[in-house]
Amino acid sequence: MSGIVGHRGLLLDIGGITGTLLLDLLPPGVGHGYSVRRVRTAYAGSALRVRRSSDNAEQDIGFSGNDLDSATLLSFVGAGSGFVVTWYDQGGNGLDATMATTANQPRIVNAGTLDTENSKPSIVFDGTNDVLASAYSSSAPNSTRQFTSAVVERSQRTSSSNEAFYAFRRSGQRDYDSGFVHERRTTNISVGLTTGAGGGANNYVGRQGADSNTTALSQAAYFITPQTPAEAMYIDNTLKTLSNSYVSGTGAVGTHQNAGSGPHQIIIGNGNQTTTNASFDRPFQGKLSEILVWASDQVANRSTIYTDQKAYFGTP
Repeated sequence: MSGIVGHRGLLLDIGGITGTLLLDLLPPGVGHGYSVRRVRTAYAGSALRVRRSSDNAEQDIGFSGNDLDSATLLSFVGAGSGFVVTWYDQGGNGLDATMATTANQPRIVNAGTLDTENSKPSIVFDGTNDVLASAYSSSAPNSTRQFTSAVVERSQRTSSSNEAFYAFRRSGQRDYDSGFVHERRTTNISVGLTTGAGGGANNYVGRQGADSNTTALSQAAYFITPQTPAEAMYIDNTLKTLSNSYVSGTGAVGTHQNAGSGPHQIIIGNGNQTTTNASFDRPFQGKLSEILVWASDQVANRSTIYTDQKAYFGTP
C-alpha cells in the first residue's frame, strides 16, 4: 500500500512508515507534536507530566489506547486540581515544553473534574501568566522555508489583546524576528514570521485571516512553501484571504522564511519577547488541545490533517 494515505483508523504503509495515527500519515519532515492524544504510533512516552494541588506531587500520564489516560490522571489528582508541568513532544525530536514554576503551569483538572472541550481533554491557559517552554534546540524547524502549523484551540479571551498559541524563537530575540508565532489577534488568526535572510530583528511580517470564533473549538492551519502559492491559511477548513497585520524590514514570505543559525525554543501559550520566561507577552486565554508542526509544506495533505483533527476533536 506504499504511497496511499487513508482515513485515520486504517493501517497504512507510506514510504516504509507504518501506522494509523496522524503523524504516521504525513512523512517526511515531522517536527513536533503536542497533543492530549497519541499522534504517532512509534511514540512510547507519556502525554503529560502533571502536578496535583493537594501536595504538589508529580506524575507522568500516558495513554489508554490512543486517548489520554484520564482514569489514571483523575485518580492521581483526586479531589484537587491538576496542572501541566510538561507537555511531551511526540514528534521524535524530544523538544518537550515544560514549566517548573507552579504559578505559571496551565490546568488539566479542575477540582477533581477533567478539563474538556467537546468531551475531549483540553489544557486550560489562564490568559495571564501560564506558559510552557522548551529548551533551546537545533531541531526546531525554523531554518527552513517550508513549514506547516496545525492547532486545535478554543480561545476564551474577551478583550482585544493578542494571544499566542505558540511561538518559536532564538535566544534573546522576539519570536517573529527570529522564528514564528501563531496567534489570535482580536477577530483574526495571525502568523508572524521572520522574512529577512538569516533572521534577526526588524525583518518580519504578520499575516492574518478573519476569524471571530471564540465560542467553540477551532482548527487553525498555516502552510508556507517557496513554491507558488507561497502561503495559505485555513481556519476550520475555510481558505482565508490574507492581509498584512504588520510589516517591518525587507524580505518577502515567498522568498525568505529563514530564522538563521542557532538553536530555537518553543513557547506554548505565550509569545515571550525576553530572554527568560519571566515576562509574559500575548498570553493565551482558553484551551489548547493539539499543536502539530512539520518542517515541510504539507498543504497537499491539508484535507488529511483537517479531517483527522475534526474526527477526533469535533472541530467545525
